Amino acid sequence: MQKAEVNLYTPDGAKITTFSFALEVEASVLTDAQIVSSDYYNVLTSDISSALAAAVAADASAEEAAAQAAEAAASEVAAAQSKAAAVASAAAADASKSAAANSAAAAATSE
Repeated sequence: MQKAEVNLYTPDGAKITTFSFALEVEASVLTDAQIVSSDYYNVLTSDISSALAAAVAADASAEEAAAQAAEAAASEVAAAQSKAAAVASAAAADASKSAAANSAAAAATSE
């Protein structure tokens, strides 16, 4: 079941109203030759086909955008974790440097 929308406009292009309704498309029991106004039928069939293709493309785009947003969020978390690890590593290096300086001072005073 698809949602359809009809927009009505004035001759100068101003929108008068819009109505939406559910549309269920099924295979026709009539052949094209049996349809009195097949030109309109073919135009409508083409428009419906285009609308369905656009809906599928929109769904795919939405899924891709959601995946990219999740990937960006994961990258942001990984960057924050990397920054925290760098800070911890720098603190460990400072502690190691202080310990080395203390060892050197202790060695100098024991001589």
